Amino acid sequence: MSPGSRPTELQMPTQSTTVVVQSFRTHDVPGWIQDCIRTVKAWAEQSGFAYKMTGDEFLELPPAWYREKAAQHITVVTDLARLLLVRQCFTEGFDRVIWIDADMVIFSPGLLSIDPELSFGYCREVWVERIDPDRVDISPKINNAACLFRNNAPARAHLNEYMNACLSIVANVPRIEDHTEVGTRYLTSMHSQSPLAILTGFGLLSPAMIYALLNSEHELLMQFMKSQGGPIYAANLCNFFRTVEAGFARVPDSVYSAVVKQLIGTEGRILNEFSAC
Repeated sequence: MSPGSRPTELQMPTQSTTVVVQSFRTHDVPGWIQDCIRTVKAWAEQSGFAYKMTGDEFLELPPAWYREKAAQHITVVTDLARLLLVRQCFTEGFDRVIWIDADMVIFSPGLLSIDPELSFGYCREVWVERIDPDRVDISPKINNAACLFRNNAPARAHLNEYMNACLSIVANVPRIEDHTEVGTRYLTSMHSQSPLAILTGFGLLSPAMIYALLNSEHELLMQFMKSQGGPIYAANLCNFFRTVEAGFARVPDSVYSAVVKQLIGTEGRILNEFSAC
């Protein structure tokens, strides 16, 4: 186990066949990430699911050559690692595995549920980018910030196909230029060819939407929720923008903390009040 990693934490209610899995490092953990993790852990417990948290050892699951080639894009490593972790959970006897990113906050736990009939599914992403002060671009996408896999034939076939795609894409590109190469970009392309099942109730807040929420930009919030197609009870907050600066809007921890506090404090009403507009 590498320095800074932690032993796998597993909490399993009696007779649980579903496990919620997450991963994050043990050092330099922002308070708002800790708050997000707590909400996921509480939701898993409330739902009667097992819960597993892994540390740095999670990043060692993909092959060494893959990790080396994707070294500058940790999300490319984690995109494959979560699939390998799902397969590992199947061998441990779980019937259903739910992956949730560590920067996902569940602010309406009593309303968030996942269709028990789904074999596999992913999140709807409404990506909002501010082009200039008076113009935004809104793009519908699919991501794996939260994803579900059941231990049955259709899900195992899909899981194997996705893992093989990750390996093939990374092996064949001369250089990885996009951190969404085998995540959002791949899944959005797949969805355009053959629709993937969507986990309702999950969403994503880009930096533009985080600031729109905190600044009460009602018109943009209405546009966002209309594109979302319904209320959301959990949101990925794009921790990626905490550390990336060049070419992107950097979001400080104080801003992340403020939006987490507001979402949890209002149980999402600050956002979902615009879903009916």
